[in-house]
Amino acid sequence: MCSLQTDKNARSDWTHHGGFTASGNAFYWHIRKWPGNPLVLSGVECKVTEVSALATGMSYSFRQDGTRVVIEGVPETNDSDMPVILRLRTADKPRVYNCGGYTIPSVKHCRYDPLPSDLLETP
Repeated sequence: MCSLQTDKNARSDWTHHGGFTASGNAFYWHIRKWPGNPLVLSGVECKVTEVSALATGMSYSFRQDGTRVVIEGVPETNDSDMPVILRLRTADKPRVYNCGGYTIPSVKHCRYDPLPSDLLETP
């Protein structure tokens, strides 16, 4: 399994629940397909220090076991058509590796930092 890097400024990664953006020492999970409680995110290659809902600021309890983050106390369902955005603050540069993103045939397979702040600056 590996992600692809199209060039140093055009990288992305995602899960089947939604994609990611990043800014500073945080990444943002844009959840379009609500999975329910608890939320589980694998492939997190950095230490998460806080998880909160971007819209409300509500903090959620979580635990991190290696590269797996389990977020507890979130609603069972999301009745909105809008994605829920969770902010995951990190101790250092955000790194998530889920083999998402897109492919360009001429690019070699490689691991990379899939959450550059140049994709979309999120507050």
